[in-house]
Amino acid sequence: MIKIKPTGAKLKDFRFYWYNKQQLMSFSRYPEINLSDARKLKEETHEYVVKGIDPRLQLTIKKNKIAPQEDKNTTPLFSEYALEWKKLKLKNSISI
Repeated sequence: MIKIKPTGAKLKDFRFYWYNKQQLMSFSRYPEINLSDARKLKEETHEYVVKGIDPRLQLTIKKNKIAPQEDKNTTPLFSEYALEWKKLKLKNSISI
């Protein structure tokens, strides 16, 4: 569906349901993306919805060219802090 805003901007919109709630995605302004490309994006988005994948997230990843993250995160998790705290508490309670 093409939506024309009061400012005159023309947007290609795609409506879909995600967890039983209607969602709306706007792909781009009309002159920046032609209608055939917008239709391709709509089909791609529909395929994501059918597969159970959030299309907003997938298109953001594609747009920003974000690579899937591997375990490169070096910040300790809460569970690691909890284990260290537990060890410290046990050590202090035994030595008293």
